Order: sequence, then structure tokens, then C-alpha cells
Amino acid sequence: MKTPHPRKVTGLLAVAAVSMAATGCTESVASPNPDGYQCAYNYNAPVALVIGARANSPEPQLPAKAHELVSAAADNGQLVTIVRIDGNPRIVFQKQLKHTAQNNQGRRDESNRFLGEIRLVLRGTPPSPWLPVGAVQPEADVLSAFRLGVRAVPAKGTVIVVDSGVQTVAPLNFQGDGMLTVEPADLVDYVKQIKLLPDAKGRQVLFSGLGDTALPQAKLEAYRANIVALWRGIAKAGGACVDVDSQATTQDARTGVPSVSVVNPPPPPPPPTQPPPCSTVDLADNNNVGFLPNQDVFRNPRGARATLKELAAALLSDPRQHLRLTGTSANFGTEAGRIQLSNDRAKAVENALVNDMGVPRERISSTGVGTHFPGFKEDHGPNGEMLSAAAEQNRKVIAELVCEP
Repeated sequence: MKTPHPRKVTGLLAVAAVSMAATGCTESVASPNPDGYQCAYNYNAPVALVIGARANSPEPQLPAKAHELVSAAADNGQLVTIVRIDGNPRIVFQKQLKHTAQNNQGRRDESNRFLGEIRLVLRGTPPSPWLPVGAVQPEADVLSAFRLGVRAVPAKGTVIVVDSGVQTVAPLNFQGDGMLTVEPADLVDYVKQIKLLPDAKGRQVLFSGLGDTALPQAKLEAYRANIVALWRGIAKAGGACVDVDSQATTQDARTGVPSVSVVNPPPPPPPPTQPPPCSTVDLADNNNVGFLPNQDVFRNPRGARATLKELAAALLSDPRQHLRLTGTSANFGTEAGRIQLSNDRAKAVENALVNDMGVPRERISSTGVGTHFPGFKEDHGPNGEMLSAAAEQNRKVIAELVCEP
């Protein structure tokens, strides 16, 4: 049995909460957060738990903040909703505790009975009329589940998502080529275009477990930053304050649930080789010169250095050659933003060649053109859907070894 991180509570509200009812009600807004979260959580507001108790994702473990908020919701008579993540997400629990006891002990008992119902839903043995949180449909539609959670709470409420975030159905099917390395900003823009961005204005959103996987799903550690940036971007674009619990979850997946398709990470790039004189090479993730989401920072600095070292050797081997670097992008976001990011990435390659490999700067020119380059591949389908493989091919820095006559 794997041991969870101590900040996670494996029992999913297994221990009856020490009710705050003795003071009448819980404070509305949290004091400065010892967990390092940025959002000011309202302890007197509805809470929605969006839970991935499914294949390929670790057994869900609520962060301590979730326990605090759900317990406070019970004390204060606020609505608590639980959403099941599977191929057809739905609400499996939704109840608001109405206190009738006239004394503190009675209210405490009522709160603990309410939390007991939630515990049974999460464990898979819910009382009528509630349903178990474990998946009943194949695949994982995290976006639809998240949208249900957001709609269940008003402004000032909190949505807590406990899942790997690895969706396996359209429109965010991570099985598609390029989905694990897609620019999160591009994907957020796409979700806006198809009008599936949740209206999360005024809400707090806490993600836990993003990027964590369980067998048979292979580990996706190298792509965790992209997965986190994607869901953070979707929630933030919807107007939410967003926190991400950074502690890894290492439990096995829940058993007895339908299968979920495995997302295969792209194969590792081949060893770098020196390009021929007067040739052109595309610098991208497939040769380790990819970048972190929406940044001009190499995703794999060591791999990028190995590839660029070969490019530098090719350039320096022939004094006739000049290197022309052209940054390009997929067709998402604003044109000004596309050109700026592609220019920054071309300049990052230039700086690495000059500062780390000794190439004279006068032998390099760099620019960013966004989508305006020969060979641009249409990265939207006829209905506006994102073509992730084409988008991935459009994000690169084109390196041309230009031979002077």
C-alpha cells in the first residue's frame, strides 16, 4: 500500500469533523493561508467537489483545505455538491444542511451526520437518494464535470477538483497528437471559441492531483506543467481565483470502475545530429527545443543545449554560412501576441547559441512571424475545432543555414 503525502487526507472525511457550531457559525473568509494558497476562501459559502474516482487516475484524496471548507459548509447550512467525473459526468450529491437543534452539541451532531453522508458517497456506499462518486461510464470528461461544479456554486463559493486532469473525450482529448505539448493559452482560446468556458467569475477554484496518474496510464511527469497550466488557464479565463495543490498523489486507481483510454506520451526525440551545410531544420519539441507554456524558456534545457550545440557546430564549420532564425506559432490568440511570443522564442535560441556556444551574434538574425510563414498548416477544422497535431507543427523556430555566395 502506497503512503499518501501527509497533507492529503486519505479517508475522504473519514474522521468526523470537530464542528465549529459551538461558536454559532464559521468566519466568512479565511485568514492568511498557511498552505501558500493565493485565494481568500469563503467559509460561509457553498462548496462543490468534482471528484475523479476513475481508472488511470489515483484514488482521490482531498487536500486539507477541502475538509475545512466542507465542514464549514455543514456548520453554516451551505449547499454541498459532489460531481462525478467519468465519460458522462453528473451530480451525485447535492444537499444543504438545515440545522434544527437548539444547542451547540445538537448542531455538532447534525453536522457530523451530514458529513457522514458525504463520506459514504465518496466511499461508494451512499444512502438513498444519492449516488456513488465512482465512475460508471468509460472515459473521462473533466471539462464537463468542472462546468457542472462551477454552475453548482454562486460567486464567493468554492469548486475543488480532485483528478489528474487528463481528459479522454472531445473537445480536450489528450490522446490527440500534440495535446500534451499544446500551448495552454491556445487551448484556452479554443475553449472560448466553442463556448465551453465555465462562467466562474467570483469563485475560488482549487485543483488537486493534476498530472498524477495510475497504472495502466504511464506517468506524465514531463507534461505536468502543461496540464496544470491548461486547467489553471481555463478556470482563470472564466473569472475564478485559482490555486493548485502541488503535492503529488501516489495511490493506485480505484478498482471496479470502467476503463479509460491510455494517453501515450510522444516518443523521445532521437539523438541530435549536425545538420548539413546550407540546410534548414525545424527546432521544436520533437528535437528537444520546445518551450514551457506561453514562455520563451526551454522545456528541456539539457536536451535543447545538445541540439543547439550541433547547430552551432554546423554554422561555425563554414564561414560562408549565416543563421536565420524565424519563430512561428499556431493560429490562436491575438496576432500581436503570436508575433511577440514567436519572436521571443527565436531570440531565446539566438541567445543560447551566442552565450553558451560562442557563435558570433553578427552571424545570426532572428525574428518572429506568428502564423505568417510558408508551410503553415491549417490548425482549425471546418467547425472551428482545434487540430492539435497541425497546431503542434506550427509552433517552432525555423533555423536556416544560409550560404553566402
